[in-house]
Amino acid sequence: MSKLKELKSELDVLVEIEKTARMSREELINEKTIEIGEMTNKYFSGCLIEGDNIISNTESFEIRRDHPELSYKKDVMTVYFRNKSWEDRSCDKLETSFYSTSTNDDFELNRMILIGKIGQTILDFRDDIIAEYNLIQDKWKKKMGDSISRIYESERNVREKRNEIANLERLKLECDVENGIVFNDSQGINIQVGFDNFRKRVKKIQKVGETLSGKSVKLEMTLEYEQWNSGNDKWEIVSYDKGETLVRRNYFNEFLYEISKLEDGYKVVNI
Repeated sequence: MSKLKELKSELDVLVEIEKTARMSREELINEKTIEIGEMTNKYFSGCLIEGDNIISNTESFEIRRDHPELSYKKDVMTVYFRNKSWEDRSCDKLETSFYSTSTNDDFELNRMILIGKIGQTILDFRDDIIAEYNLIQDKWKKKMGDSISRIYESERNVREKRNEIANLERLKLECDVENGIVFNDSQGINIQVGFDNFRKRVKKIQKVGETLSGKSVKLEMTLEYEQWNSGNDKWEIVSYDKGETLVRRNYFNEFLYEISKLEDGYKVVNI
């Protein structure tokens, strides 16, 4: 197995590890959400009418209710568990959020009753609700922290392996260019050689050296252009050799990247 194939095989394994880490975290979030949902239902289910739903997540819960003019349940209010700070994830207050309206139909009047009941429940049991929420937070703190650490680690491993593959592919491309390559694309490819300065329709190119600093490379290339042939009344592709051209390393690396994306590719000709 070539080194490149070996690295790509290792990358496949690392990508699967990252997927597994993300799935594991989602499972933990779901389990934690269920526990928070059970707690919120315990305190607030008595405020609801038949058909209402409490939809919980790890930081808030919404109350949804059937609306006579809608085909879906409408969000009527939200209660947020607010953290003390970004560093301290424990909750120290509850905040309510609901829309205002001048409509006075039965739905909105009943919604006002619901809001009042939720508010009264918070006034009566705020300290208990916050204490139970923080107990759940503490219970899941280490598991959630470990899960996000595994994701960060797996992301870093995938990123490093992709960079390793990209560097190896770039070195292979550069080696090919040192031998000399001809593009299969009939239109060739462009290369930037300076600020706002391009060599267009490069058909053949070879790296023949580089500067002592290594910050520029020396290239020889064959370019193509269209020329009208009055003898047979049609455009023809004409090639001409361009002398040695000095190109900054960053432009050359961009050129190698563009080569790597070519569908038709190129062939090494060992000029």
